[in-house]
Amino acid sequence: MFIQAIFSSRGTVRSYSSGVLRTPPSKLGGGAPGRRSILHDGRRGLRATDRMRVAAAVATLLFAGAAGAAEYNEAPMLQERVAAGNLPPVEERLPEEPEVLTCLERIGVYGGEMQTMTPVAGFMVEEMYMNWEPLLRFAPDGVTILPNAAASWELAKDARSILITLRKGMKWSDGFPVTTEDVDFAWHEVILNKDITPLLSPSYIVGGEPMTLEILDEIHFRFSFKEPYGSVLFALLHSVTEATLLQPKHYLKKFHIKYVPEEELVALAKKKGFDHWFELFRDENHTVLRLSGRVPPDYPTISPWMVLDEPTMGHVILERNPYYWKVDTEGNQLPYIDGIHSELVGNKEARNMKSIAGEIDFASNPLENAPLLLSNQERGKYSVRMWVENQGTRVTYFLNQTYPDEEMRNLFRDRRFRIALSLGINREEINDILYFGKCIPRQATVNRACSYFEPEFETSYAEFDPDRANRILDEIGLVRKGAGGWRYFPSGRQIVLSPVVIEGGFRPEMTELVADYWADLGILLSWRVVDNELVYTKLMGNQLDLAIYPGDTATDVGIAMGTPLQMRCWGGAWEDWLRSDGAKGEEPPDDIKELWSTWQALKQTGDDEERIRLGKKIVRSQAENLYGIGAVGGTIGPMLVTDRLHNVPGDGALLGWPWGVTTPHQPAQWFIEE
Repeated sequence: MFIQAIFSSRGTVRSYSSGVLRTPPSKLGGGAPGRRSILHDGRRGLRATDRMRVAAAVATLLFAGAAGAAEYNEAPMLQERVAAGNLPPVEERLPEEPEVLTCLERIGVYGGEMQTMTPVAGFMVEEMYMNWEPLLRFAPDGVTILPNAAASWELAKDARSILITLRKGMKWSDGFPVTTEDVDFAWHEVILNKDITPLLSPSYIVGGEPMTLEILDEIHFRFSFKEPYGSVLFALLHSVTEATLLQPKHYLKKFHIKYVPEEELVALAKKKGFDHWFELFRDENHTVLRLSGRVPPDYPTISPWMVLDEPTMGHVILERNPYYWKVDTEGNQLPYIDGIHSELVGNKEARNMKSIAGEIDFASNPLENAPLLLSNQERGKYSVRMWVENQGTRVTYFLNQTYPDEEMRNLFRDRRFRIALSLGINREEINDILYFGKCIPRQATVNRACSYFEPEFETSYAEFDPDRANRILDEIGLVRKGAGGWRYFPSGRQIVLSPVVIEGGFRPEMTELVADYWADLGILLSWRVVDNELVYTKLMGNQLDLAIYPGDTATDVGIAMGTPLQMRCWGGAWEDWLRSDGAKGEEPPDDIKELWSTWQALKQTGDDEERIRLGKKIVRSQAENLYGIGAVGGTIGPMLVTDRLHNVPGDGALLGWPWGVTTPHQPAQWFIEE
């Protein structure tokens, strides 16, 4: 059958089988102020979720029957290949139960080539995201988890194992079956091979030990864990690139030492400029590499499009995957679009000119491009859709409570000091100056789409009240001196914060404003712009007094798979101690130990209600203690969508790495119609 969904009684997904693209019940943790609940669409009668279940049941009855009995359609270019005897019929190319997508607007039409551009040589950024196919995926709400390459899953009641079922009959783009042999190869021969993968992804380590894989048959496999690991679902949501659990064994084994004599591989490696066989393997494993024109046309993939050719430098052509395993509700094999033409355009001005000239069908843009793009929509025959980014706050200020300087460290640990700095920031003004008044002045907290969000979290100490801030600083004993009115410690030392800032994302521009606000409080902010590598080195070495980073740990998946509230930025030595069981770093106080324990419990639990309770406890701790100080959230990214491209979400769609970028919006169901 096409559609079958299994929900727990709480409305959260413990197990799930192949289904349509829809939004089952989700828990948004209170939701945004004034926002209508997603559990009801505002019409009388059945709730939206009830109607979806009825529709799913009807579709199941309509399409039920013996395997292969359903009628499918395919793109004309594939019909020609079938007629010529160069491709099997579509019924033989699809799995027994394809993933069925409900199109956003309407059933699409076949054909056309989507025009895109990439700013980075050797890396097709947006095209890679369009091609991501993890085992599980997020629905467009950024909370609900749905099947994807995996047809279903079942998490054990004790959360110590998970049973995963692949789609029977699913095939790679070259027609080879996708089976658990590919999973076994990916896990044992690639991911656990220390030559190929020196560092195992933390997502696959539970209780200090790697997960254990058990192959049951050609479509069923089970992962078991040393301790409960309810957050494994989030790991499976990110099972792409280097963390992918599906790698084409039949293709890659010809570069692996287990299947080919080492001397043969080393000889081949030498011809390609490598010293070792595993370097050759990494170079040939395009499943984990960034998408680029280097991918051989015969490289197997499960993505909707595959690299066909790089006719000239900077131009890459992608073509539809004839074995793609998703269909629409009328049985039309996806994707609708025949191909993608990606062009390298590294110059920012050139990118803007191509955009406003209507030469690009889809492109993400920085917010500062919005005025230019909005003023040229009619001319360029496109629309600008404001998608919401994943960060809680786009720029966040973290005072390092484990900074080596004892006098500064003790000040940073004083909660009153952090509150005073927060009250001294004029968030409304920042929003107006940098974000055109279109975003949300707020405290550092989770994204509104996160299950752990509560309205009071984003307003905590977020009002602009410099008078109160100055009173707090006076109470702490930080006295003003001199004509400049700068504040000093009782020891006579001036208080100076000396952060380094990465270019981009409005970090320098916002820091310039914040420096002015804090100067009014008597706190000197002496900052400079440096490259990302230096900032990262200082961060990991616990050398930053003030870390300035996006508030990335702001989603369900981000909190589960990251660290508690980005502790590396505000308590790096504490994090080292906690991760090493006391062998490294500095022992944290009891409240930080409790925060860490709460996060560990959140990762372990398989009970969704308990996970949400623990998540809110963690986020409430941020609201009360201000480990990070934010200014503006709900930031938006202008997405250029040409008028001929359809089924693309409008304003308010979610955009960000934690959700899989465009994966929740299913680019395979986008279509071109002039």
